[in-house]
Amino acid sequence: SAILKNSGQTPAFNVHNSCESFSGCYPLAENRPHPAPDLSSTTILGADANIHCTARIFLSDADRQLTRVTDGEIAFWIQGTVIYDDCFEKGHTTKFRYIFGGDVEEKGGMVLTADKEGNEAD
Repeated sequence: SAILKNSGQTPAFNVHNSCESFSGCYPLAENRPHPAPDLSSTTILGADANIHCTARIFLSDADRQLTRVTDGEIAFWIQGTVIYDDCFEKGHTTKFRYIFGGDVEEKGGMVLTADKEGNEAD
């Protein structure tokens, strides 16, 4: 689950988001497209408020997959897209990608951190 925060001073209107999680080689062999936002529901996100983007990873052999993450062979990823309008009715898009695993030794253990790529906002 990724927690997304409106760090602005005004509400975000017409907020739509979508996210996905997956396991894959580390680093990613090729850029994976972000999911399109879910337009079936909308919300308003107040200043300093949070929303959760949650997506499950289904693994056929969870113990083996976790060992592969620990060994740095693969990682677990969560990524998504958020679109919203600011208080001036200007539309914005934010894309995020977080990684669990990767270079475990460099990070001092397995932690969820922003990936080096796949994070952008206008």
